[in-house]
Amino acid sequence: MKMTPTHSSIPRHVLVFLSLAGALSLGGACGSVDKAPDGSGGRLGTAGGAGSGTGGTAGGGTAGTGGNAAAGTGGGGGNAAAGTGGGTAGGSGTAGGAGTGVGGSGAAGTGGGAGTVGSGGGGAAGSGTAGSAGRGGSGGSAGSGGSAGSGGATAGAGGTAGVGGTGGTAPVMYTLTVVPAGNGTGTVTSSPAGINCGSTCAASYAANTMVTLTAAATSANSTFTGWSGGGCSGTAACTVTLTAATSVAATFSLKTFVLTVTKGGDGTGTVTSNPAGITCGSTCAASFNINASVMLTAAAASGSRFTGWSGGGCSGTEGCTVSVSAATTVTANFTTAPVPLLLYTLDGNGTNTGSVAGYPLTLNGTVTFAAGKVGQAASFATSAYGMVTGSARAVLGAYAQYTIAFWINTSATPNTQNPFFDFNNRSTAPYGGIQLAYYQNNAQISMCVATTSTSFLGGSCGSHPAPAAGAWHHVILRYAGTGTGAGQGANVDVYYDDVLAFTVANTTANDPVFSTGISDALYIGTAGVTLDDVRVYNAVFTPANQCTQIIGGTWSGSSCTLP
Repeated sequence: MKMTPTHSSIPRHVLVFLSLAGALSLGGACGSVDKAPDGSGGRLGTAGGAGSGTGGTAGGGTAGTGGNAAAGTGGGGGNAAAGTGGGTAGGSGTAGGAGTGVGGSGAAGTGGGAGTVGSGGGGAAGSGTAGSAGRGGSGGSAGSGGSAGSGGATAGAGGTAGVGGTGGTAPVMYTLTVVPAGNGTGTVTSSPAGINCGSTCAASYAANTMVTLTAAATSANSTFTGWSGGGCSGTAACTVTLTAATSVAATFSLKTFVLTVTKGGDGTGTVTSNPAGITCGSTCAASFNINASVMLTAAAASGSRFTGWSGGGCSGTEGCTVSVSAATTVTANFTTAPVPLLLYTLDGNGTNTGSVAGYPLTLNGTVTFAAGKVGQAASFATSAYGMVTGSARAVLGAYAQYTIAFWINTSATPNTQNPFFDFNNRSTAPYGGIQLAYYQNNAQISMCVATTSTSFLGGSCGSHPAPAAGAWHHVILRYAGTGTGAGQGANVDVYYDDVLAFTVANTTANDPVFSTGISDALYIGTAGVTLDDVRVYNAVFTPANQCTQIIGGTWSGSSCTLP
């Protein structure tokens, strides 16, 4: 209710006294406070009724309990009703405490509103206390302040803040690492993205994430050869389920090709490789990295001789280097033929590699070397030739029988003025030797076989058909004498490609026996002629052995197939 005091005839100091007294006596009689239910903010207490001429005591509302999760809003100050002499200011509401919620952060409680000053009085404004920030969920709603009592009731207290929810948990992370291996080049990528190795070879993913790894070679010379670790294997894409930190190796290798060695001929021997891998013998094939340089070395067994390479770009009798850019086969040829007394391979020089040391072939004039029948061969320009001094005396003079063999290839117009093979003694009687020369044209060969009383061969120099020009042919001169003196007699047989071409009959004048006490020389080569593998043996052979042991061909029972 509303009280209207009358004070126009009362002095000021008496008015102050009466107002205070009235407030004390009437507040308890007429003031009342509403209590808010638990869990909601308290409402403002209803203002107490003012006594006539006296200010009422403000009623205070009871604070409500804040709800869970939302921050409590501070209670509003009680509104003081107008009383005589002015009501007491409403008390400030207490701010709600922050609630604890799951996940997000709670909002701060709102501070209580200021109390409204009572009419006619000097009541102080109530100030609310700010709510603390909630952890996780939103704080409880603020309780409402109590209604002011008549004549200036005391303000209701603010609602208590609700309790917030619990905060969220961070996910567990694991690192997946790719380790490149091998001598090749390539990349590994992942899905989900994160790894691009090359450059980025490790990434972190949440626990139980399934990551698919894919490998690809980046060079035409490389290939992906497989996974290891992390449960991965094979060469297809691999999926890793991350339950812990995991490492996966990706191997990239250079492409490889097989180098194979086969053996030909009737002899035996071994072939080894550098880098290691082939010992043939037992292991005649091995894989090597693309473009690897592999040196092959042949060694003949006892009773055999290595006669040369074929295939894979190899030739000659020295070690051969193969560049392995594809599957390659090289043949090593061995023969059971005895090592010749003199052997001039003509592989870029005139070195004698026969069993009798020394006796080098000296090359005179322009001699060029190119691919021959076995390794390289010597081609002779005009006036060019090769010479070996003293060889017949030291070699053939000690034996009653001998075989001379070589490969020959002629142009359409070989020199007909000089012999291309001349093995003789022209310094001391008895003179003699063997001489082969083209004459008239390349279709005819003249042959002199003689022991004479002059420094020129004066025996029989018949003409015979020559091997066809423009192709390789094998020539054998075979003398099967019975002793080392003149007249110890045998024919001189000449074979082209292991076929008997002609015979020079033995007579007193046609008996090419060399004395150990007579100086001699071997001359080979003339313009238009290419020679390869000139050999001298201290024995004669059957046609079958000539084919397999000297020529390196295949004997079929009645004829020889050239290599």
